[in-house]
Amino acid sequence: MKFREVTGELEYKKTKLQLVFEEFLESGMRKAEAIFDPDEYRDKHTMYSSLYNGARKWARDKINVLMLDGRVYLLRIDR
Repeated sequence: MKFREVTGELEYKKTKLQLVFEEFLESGMRKAEAIFDPDEYRDKHTMYSSLYNGARKWARDKINVLMLDGRVYLLRIDR
C-alpha cells in the first residue's frame, strides 16, 4: 500500500443518525423516547436496530439505546 498526500479540505457529510445523536445530546434531555415514523423505518425493530448500531458507532460512550415494551428509548450515559 502506498499513500499520496492530499491538499485541501475533504468534503464529509454527516449521516442522518449522526445528526439525530447530536440533536439528542444538545437537547439536554437525559432520556427520550424515539417516535416511530413509518416513512423512515419499516417497523419499530428496524428503527431500534439502526439506532442501536449507530450509537455503537458514533456515540459509543454517550448514548445507550433500549427497547422496552415495543418502545425505543435513547439514554444519555455521558454524565
